[in-house]
Amino acid sequence: MEYHHVGIVVKDISIASKNIRKDFKIKNQSKIYIDKKIGVKVQFLKVSKDNNLELIQPLNNKSPINNFLKNKNTLNIHHLAYKCKNIEIEVTKLKKKGYGNLTKYFNAVAFNKSRVIFLLSPLNYIVELIEKDK
Repeated sequence: MEYHHVGIVVKDISIASKNIRKDFKIKNQSKIYIDKKIGVKVQFLKVSKDNNLELIQPLNNKSPINNFLKNKNTLNIHHLAYKCKNIEIEVTKLKKKGYGNLTKYFNAVAFNKSRVIFLLSPLNYIVELIEKDK
């Protein structure tokens, strides 16, 4: 597996993107992806060669990510993401270490419909696995 990004939940992706790019002099950004199936908008900011931020905005009140914003006890950091060649093998390895499924596999718009899954670590943080293009 290789590190890909940190996901941050925001109320307004346009405002957050503008502020972060200005504050940290980030020039490279992706388009905004809308994934109706999982109820989010996402945009990636390239901080450096191997460091990305994913901004995540709920599409509406029914979005599962909306509850994350309502919880005032969080820092809005949602997950750590890793790309992997064979997602089933990596999930099996992590489950043997005590990780549990938060979602089923799904195809993410932001990753060209690559398969993705979210897991909860034994230390109570979220990991996203993204299958690399074959």
